[in-house]
Amino acid sequence: MKFLNRVAIAVVILSFAFGCKKDPVTPPEEPREPEEVIGNVISNLETADTISVFVDALKGLELSATDVEEGITVFAPLNDDEARAQQARMMGSKRSSIQAFGTEDLTSSVLKDHIVKGVIKLADLTNDRMLTSLSGKELKVSRVGKKIWINGVQIGSDEIGATDDQVVYTVKTLLSGTSVDDELQTTSLEVVVWDATAWTPEKPKGVRAESGTVWLYASQEDYANSVVAYEAAIDTGKAIFEDIKAGTYYVEVEYGDKYNIFYEGEEAQDGYYFGMAAAGIFQSQSDVDGWAEQPDAAVGNFKWTDSNSDGVINAGDMVKMPYENAEIKDGRVKTVEIFVGYDNNAAQKPLTLEEFDAQLNTAHDRIGGWQKELAVADALLGGEAVSDTLGAALNGQFGPLNNFSFTPAVPVINQLWQGGYSVIHSLNAIESRAPQAAELGTLRLFRAYIYMQLMHYFGKVPLLTVETQGASLSNSDPDAVYNFIVAELEQVSGQLPQQAADGGVSKGAAQALLAKAALFKGNFQLAITLTDQIIASGAYALAANTTQIFKPSGSEVIWDHSETMREDIKRFFYNRSVFPIIRYTEVMLMNAEAKAASGKLTEAGQVYNQLASRRGIPPIGEAVSAQAFADQLHTLWRIEMPKEGGRFVNLVRWHKAAEELGSKGYMEGKSNVLPIPQVVIDANPGMLQNSGY
Repeated sequence: MKFLNRVAIAVVILSFAFGCKKDPVTPPEEPREPEEVIGNVISNLETADTISVFVDALKGLELSATDVEEGITVFAPLNDDEARAQQARMMGSKRSSIQAFGTEDLTSSVLKDHIVKGVIKLADLTNDRMLTSLSGKELKVSRVGKKIWINGVQIGSDEIGATDDQVVYTVKTLLSGTSVDDELQTTSLEVVVWDATAWTPEKPKGVRAESGTVWLYASQEDYANSVVAYEAAIDTGKAIFEDIKAGTYYVEVEYGDKYNIFYEGEEAQDGYYFGMAAAGIFQSQSDVDGWAEQPDAAVGNFKWTDSNSDGVINAGDMVKMPYENAEIKDGRVKTVEIFVGYDNNAAQKPLTLEEFDAQLNTAHDRIGGWQKELAVADALLGGEAVSDTLGAALNGQFGPLNNFSFTPAVPVINQLWQGGYSVIHSLNAIESRAPQAAELGTLRLFRAYIYMQLMHYFGKVPLLTVETQGASLSNSDPDAVYNFIVAELEQVSGQLPQQAADGGVSKGAAQALLAKAALFKGNFQLAITLTDQIIASGAYALAANTTQIFKPSGSEVIWDHSETMREDIKRFFYNRSVFPIIRYTEVMLMNAEAKAASGKLTEAGQVYNQLASRRGIPPIGEAVSAQAFADQLHTLWRIEMPKEGGRFVNLVRWHKAAEELGSKGYMEGKSNVLPIPQVVIDANPGMLQNSGY
């Protein structure tokens, strides 16, 4: 008989209730023989696959005439595969699958826990009725509608092989470890959630997730269409779905920014989302070596399922999402374990302070290199250099910028873009993994500086403030990017020292960048305030003469990182070994410009004359007009800071670019910014190209 194959836990045999009112018994004409009664039970159940373990054990059970004089009621535990995990369904439970036992473990006492005196019909299993098994174990009947439980364990809804001598019911689990106080077993799912990013050799699963959400979907199509069947919060490591409908559910888990969906495509394909299926966590290097060839294989990372069995993990192994599912059967408590993490856990693991500092130093090296490449590009765009004078390597890289006929497909455009955004991605990743003791002021200043440069050269750029590798890009509102830059710099200016050794980042650098941002937005009073503060700090000073300006650790250097400067760029920059990112002369020039623009020509002239005197340039008179002062200041700016990476953006800001650069093909409304790289436009449908390109 295979009519029981939908049930999944253990069999329990109970004795009739001790101390309760007994069913009236009609004595048989002849006394019941124990061997005959138990033999009939075995014979009736011989072909019942789902309770075969219990039936086999009954063959060795000896009962007395007293045990069977009123007939018997048997509660037989099921033995299908689902029952194997039942013992662990909740912490502290003593319920067990019958398949956790061998036949030899099902002792006479255990078997008698599941047999009750008397033939108790289904209708007589009434709510709160107490029974006593042949072993003396108390059993409590609970009944809600048509559902019946014995000590909290649900029984089958049919009488099996009922005769005047015996009746059998199936039960989901063994009754031997139960009590009359146990809660009712319902159709439930427990999802235990493990944070795999906390993996260590001592914690092979990671740690339990403290919070988050679990969603169940009736199908993978429902997931693709966001049709949720059930939702539950994670509490102390697990989410519990009680009294749900039996069926198969696909599981999605979110714990902060960690998920159990990996490398998921951005769009559904044929009604499904596809991603990589985790097959476990790499526990050792030998585990890595023995797995399929996997690009991100590392101890502590997820091992991806080689779904096409070709020995290589790649896009061909992507499967429908969610991959993990749970089959819930009526009256069961199913427990599943789900692991959450990142596509690459090892790359997201919290850094030590030493690792944090090392990665920040690497980012600083890259910023220093990018700043100098931008300066070469700016010199070509701003007419300070021509490509033929750069040397073969620089000409090959930057030559297309010699005039404004370049297109979005020119490689150098993408190099300049990626040079900034690759560091932003790194900084965002470092910030997300920063140890609690880390100071983030330097990191935030780096990021603000990069965004300022990207805005100056590319215009409407995407604002990425958290690590979003693989996310689709779109243009951000320039005001949002500007506000982010200002907010970051304002916050860090109070965290950094006024001056740092060897040209490191400092409060002075943050104030200078804020002043530059204010000047570009036309906020002249703020630019005055900030540059006045830098001047009044006494931390910096004009070099006594122009030969001392670019000395290492010179008095003018506010922020410098020239240690890794390329030799060809060093030659481009007059063979100087120091190529500052910010220096004091620029602060003085910004101060003079902001004061002149605010009508404070006398004060602006005093600042101008300090710089002019050092250069041997005649001082500016007090009677000069605002326009004449601006023209002379713009000339002084060109003289003071040639090839330092500001000429082109200043000409655009002063609205002089068309006049100065028209012969190079500059077009107003187009050439004020570079095009967005074509490869970026092609890969991101949400990105709009700059006007004119």
